[in-house]
Amino acid sequence: MLDISDEHTEIEKKHIGKRIVIAEQYLQNADHDIVDSIVGTLIKETALLNTQFGKAEVTTYFPGYPKLCLDLETTKTLIQDTRHDILKRREAYQSIRADHMERFIVVGKELEAAAVEATVRAKKLQFALEQRETELKENELKLETRAC
Repeated sequence: MLDISDEHTEIEKKHIGKRIVIAEQYLQNADHDIVDSIVGTLIKETALLNTQFGKAEVTTYFPGYPKLCLDLETTKTLIQDTRHDILKRREAYQSIRADHMERFIVVGKELEAAAVEATVRAKKLQFALEQRETELKENELKLETRAC
Protein backbone atom coordinates (compact mmCIF):
# COMPACT_ATOMS: atom_id res chain seq x y z
CA MET A 1 0.00 0.00 0.00
CA LEU A 2 1.12 3.54 -0.68
CA ASP A 3 2.60 5.25 2.36
CA ILE A 4 2.10 9.00 2.43
CA SER A 5 3.60 9.53 5.85
CA ASP A 6 4.97 12.58 7.51
CA GLU A 7 8.43 11.91 6.15
CA HIS A 8 7.22 13.00 2.69
CA THR A 9 7.23 16.70 1.97
CA GLU A 10 4.04 18.52 1.11
CA ILE A 11 5.26 18.83 -2.50
CA GLU A 12 5.79 15.07 -2.72
CA LYS A 13 2.34 14.46 -1.24
CA LYS A 14 0.73 16.79 -3.80
CA HIS A 15 2.69 15.12 -6.60
CA ILE A 16 1.58 11.67 -5.46
CA GLY A 17 -2.02 12.92 -5.11
CA LYS A 18 -1.97 14.28 -8.68
CA ARG A 19 -0.62 10.96 -9.94
CA ILE A 20 -3.43 9.10 -8.19
CA VAL A 21 -6.04 11.40 -9.77
CA ILE A 22 -4.49 10.90 -13.21
CA ALA A 23 -4.44 7.11 -12.71
CA GLU A 24 -8.11 7.16 -11.67
CA GLN A 25 -8.98 9.16 -14.78
CA TYR A 26 -7.11 6.68 -17.00
CA LEU A 27 -8.99 3.78 -15.41
CA GLN A 28 -12.33 5.55 -15.80
CA ASN A 29 -11.58 6.33 -19.46
CA ALA A 30 -10.60 2.70 -20.05
CA ASP A 31 -13.84 1.56 -18.44
CA HIS A 32 -15.83 3.90 -20.69
CA ASP A 33 -13.92 2.69 -23.74
CA ILE A 34 -14.82 -0.92 -22.91
CA VAL A 35 -18.50 -0.03 -22.53
CA ASP A 36 -18.41 1.96 -25.79
CA SER A 37 -16.76 -0.95 -27.57
CA ILE A 38 -19.29 -3.54 -26.40
CA VAL A 39 -22.27 -1.31 -27.17
CA GLY A 40 -20.83 -0.26 -30.54
CA THR A 41 -20.09 -3.84 -31.55
CA LEU A 42 -23.60 -4.99 -30.65
CA ILE A 43 -25.15 -2.07 -32.55
CA LYS A 44 -23.13 -2.97 -35.66
CA GLU A 45 -24.05 -6.64 -35.33
CA THR A 46 -27.77 -5.93 -34.93
CA ALA A 47 -27.70 -3.58 -37.93
CA LEU A 48 -26.01 -6.30 -40.00
CA LEU A 49 -28.52 -8.92 -38.87
CA ASN A 50 -31.42 -6.57 -39.65
CA THR A 51 -30.03 -6.04 -43.16
CA GLN A 52 -29.29 -9.71 -43.82
CA PHE A 53 -32.35 -11.36 -42.31
CA GLY A 54 -34.76 -8.74 -41.04
CA LYS A 55 -35.73 -8.07 -37.46
CA ALA A 56 -38.67 -10.50 -37.53
CA GLU A 57 -36.53 -13.42 -38.69
CA VAL A 58 -33.87 -12.80 -36.04
CA THR A 59 -36.62 -12.52 -33.42
CA THR A 60 -37.73 -16.03 -34.42
CA TYR A 61 -34.42 -17.38 -33.16
CA PHE A 62 -33.84 -14.79 -30.45
CA PRO A 63 -37.12 -13.64 -28.84
CA GLY A 64 -35.43 -10.92 -26.78
CA TYR A 65 -34.08 -9.25 -29.92
CA PRO A 66 -36.51 -6.30 -30.13
CA LYS A 67 -35.83 -5.33 -26.50
CA LEU A 68 -32.09 -5.69 -27.08
CA CYS A 69 -32.27 -3.34 -30.07
CA LEU A 70 -34.27 -0.81 -28.06
CA ASP A 71 -31.87 -1.02 -25.09
CA LEU A 72 -28.88 -0.59 -27.39
CA GLU A 73 -30.35 2.51 -29.00
CA THR A 74 -31.26 3.96 -25.58
CA THR A 75 -27.74 3.26 -24.34
CA LYS A 76 -26.18 4.78 -27.46
CA THR A 77 -28.25 7.94 -27.01
CA LEU A 78 -27.30 8.14 -23.33
CA ILE A 79 -23.61 7.86 -24.21
CA GLN A 80 -23.87 10.50 -26.92
CA ASP A 81 -25.89 12.91 -24.78
CA THR A 82 -23.35 12.85 -21.96
CA ARG A 83 -20.14 13.09 -24.01
CA HIS A 84 -19.33 16.63 -22.93
CA ASP A 85 -20.54 16.62 -19.32
CA ILE A 86 -18.17 14.68 -17.08
CA LEU A 87 -20.58 14.42 -14.15
CA LYS A 88 -23.51 13.23 -16.26
CA ARG A 89 -21.15 10.95 -18.15
CA ARG A 90 -19.94 9.27 -14.98
CA GLU A 91 -23.54 8.72 -13.83
CA ALA A 92 -24.58 7.47 -17.27
CA TYR A 93 -21.82 4.87 -17.42
CA GLN A 94 -22.57 3.70 -13.89
CA SER A 95 -26.20 3.28 -14.93
CA ILE A 96 -25.27 1.45 -18.14
CA ARG A 97 -22.93 -0.86 -16.25
CA ALA A 98 -25.52 -1.60 -13.57
CA ASP A 99 -28.52 -1.97 -15.88
CA HIS A 100 -27.18 -3.48 -19.10
CA MET A 101 -23.54 -4.57 -19.36
CA GLU A 102 -23.80 -8.08 -17.95
CA ARG A 103 -26.78 -8.74 -20.20
CA PHE A 104 -25.09 -7.19 -23.25
CA ILE A 105 -22.09 -9.47 -22.82
CA VAL A 106 -24.25 -12.60 -22.46
CA VAL A 107 -26.57 -11.52 -25.26
CA GLY A 108 -23.64 -11.03 -27.61
CA LYS A 109 -22.98 -14.76 -27.45
CA GLU A 110 -26.67 -15.63 -27.83
CA LEU A 111 -26.98 -13.26 -30.76
CA GLU A 112 -24.09 -14.98 -32.48
CA ALA A 113 -25.82 -18.34 -32.06
CA ALA A 114 -29.08 -16.89 -33.44
CA ALA A 115 -27.18 -15.49 -36.42
CA VAL A 116 -25.69 -18.91 -37.14
CA GLU A 117 -29.13 -20.54 -36.98
CA ALA A 118 -30.63 -17.90 -39.26
CA THR A 119 -27.74 -18.28 -41.72
CA VAL A 120 -28.13 -22.06 -41.83
CA ARG A 121 -31.88 -21.71 -42.40
CA ALA A 122 -31.34 -19.14 -45.16
CA LYS A 123 -28.81 -21.41 -46.88
CA LYS A 124 -31.20 -24.37 -46.66
CA LEU A 125 -34.00 -22.29 -48.16
CA GLN A 126 -31.68 -21.05 -50.90
CA PHE A 127 -30.63 -24.61 -51.69
CA ALA A 128 -34.26 -25.78 -51.79
CA LEU A 129 -35.13 -22.88 -54.09
CA GLU A 130 -32.24 -23.70 -56.43
CA GLN A 131 -33.31 -27.35 -56.50
CA ARG A 132 -36.88 -26.36 -57.34
CA GLU A 133 -35.68 -24.04 -60.11
CA THR A 134 -33.58 -26.88 -61.55
CA GLU A 135 -36.60 -29.21 -61.47
CA LEU A 136 -38.75 -26.62 -63.23
CA LYS A 137 -36.14 -26.14 -65.96
CA GLU A 138 -35.86 -29.89 -66.44
CA ASN A 139 -39.64 -30.15 -66.72
CA GLU A 140 -39.69 -27.32 -69.27
CA LEU A 141 -37.07 -29.13 -71.35
CA LYS A 142 -39.11 -32.34 -71.20
CA LEU A 143 -42.21 -30.50 -72.36
CA GLU A 144 -40.29 -28.81 -75.19
CA THR A 145 -38.84 -32.15 -76.26
CA ARG A 146 -42.31 -33.77 -76.30
CA ALA A 147 -43.74 -30.84 -78.28
CA CYS A 148 -41.17 -31.35 -81.03
